[in-house]
Amino acid sequence: MRSSVARSVAGPVLALLLGLLVGAVGSFAQEVRAGRVPAGLLLALLASAVAVALASALGTSRLLPVAATVGWLVAVVPLSGRRPEGDLVVSGDTTGYVWAYGGMALVACTCLACIALAASREGRR
Repeated sequence: MRSSVARSVAGPVLALLLGLLVGAVGSFAQEVRAGRVPAGLLLALLASAVAVALASALGTSRLLPVAATVGWLVAVVPLSGRRPEGDLVVSGDTTGYVWAYGGMALVACTCLACIALAASREGRR
């Protein structure tokens, strides 16, 4: 009994932590450029989508990609705002907007795709 409860709690917690980690690291890395190419932004967006898909692969629960998405949002939204000191982590330029809004759209679409795939797998059983 305890192991099943621990397993059902551990998966969403790990997914949430994965989303938090990728969102926080991506918020700092999205400004890195290789010449004129926003390499940090591209890698951060890719890592965000992969994190949600990986969270979905942790188990069969549809809660897992949702937890990773929530973790990503909890990390990115506060870092996208202006701090009391006036500092910005995610700047208000094109790269920052693509990270914040494009990342939200990408993570949400990946989450919905993972949920749809899980539902189709359940339907086939």
